[in-house]
Amino acid sequence: QMSEYRHLVMKYIDSTGDNILHLAARLPPSDRLSLVSGAALQMQRELQWFKEVEKFVQPAYKTMKNQDDKTPAMVFSEEHRNLVKEGEKWMKDAATSGTV
Repeated sequence: QMSEYRHLVMKYIDSTGDNILHLAARLPPSDRLSLVSGAALQMQRELQWFKEVEKFVQPAYKTMKNQDDKTPAMVFSEEHRNLVKEGEKWMKDAATSGTV
């Protein structure tokens, strides 16, 4: 029975053409994101979540475009652009603070 629900969820497409992978690509609310400290670690967690969902979707869903003509990977890149910048800054700051 649970398997049937999982298949339904994995096949779901909303009114904007987003499939489950598009939804996994979206940046969560800041209160949820802040559960992990540091932008680099937040980004790591986000990427792990996206890749985990990606394992379960049909291959066609990985390249499916929504109404905005965006694939899940494109949505992920756009949604996480600022987090990537923050993570890079955090990594550089950590590297320079560790060197004398």
